[in-house]
Amino acid sequence: MSDGVIWLHLRKNDKGMTLIELIISMAISAIILSLIIIIISSASRIFRRTNDEVNLQLEAQTTINQLSNLSMEASKIVHIDPPPSSFEEKYIITCVGKSYAVLFSKTEKKLYLMKGINDSDVITKTYTDAGNLMAEYVDIFTITGVKKVTINITFVLGDDTYSVSKKVNLRNKN
Repeated sequence: MSDGVIWLHLRKNDKGMTLIELIISMAISAIILSLIIIIISSASRIFRRTNDEVNLQLEAQTTINQLSNLSMEASKIVHIDPPPSSFEEKYIITCVGKSYAVLFSKTEKKLYLMKGINDSDVITKTYTDAGNLMAEYVDIFTITGVKKVTINITFVLGDDTYSVSKKVNLRNKN
């Protein structure tokens, strides 16, 4: 047979795809779809991890800034030992004309801030998540020192850990 005859023979027999062609095209499609799914899930995982890191850093910076601002205006910071109820740490920050209670619950991984008129007022107040929640994801919280205090906070979210520490001079210390 000449080349022209084979060509005519193939064109006359062009009724659709064979089973082998269909299986091969499905296999190629499955490989391409698998690669797309792997790329999307990897990008999603990276985005989630980056988002957790950014959330921790933002939470840490906001919390440390609030606490350092309160501490700068304080005349004294008192550690309450033992802390009341389910809290691991409780500090009373006394400023001119007002007092603040900072409560840390390790089991809830939360830090609470309550404002009151004086020290006894904030000691007896009850807290709520809605009104007094200062920070979440808190794993470690301490305030040490007398005239110059050091605030240490460690945040944990999933596999991410972020620690922040700040030294603050009490401006109104007697």
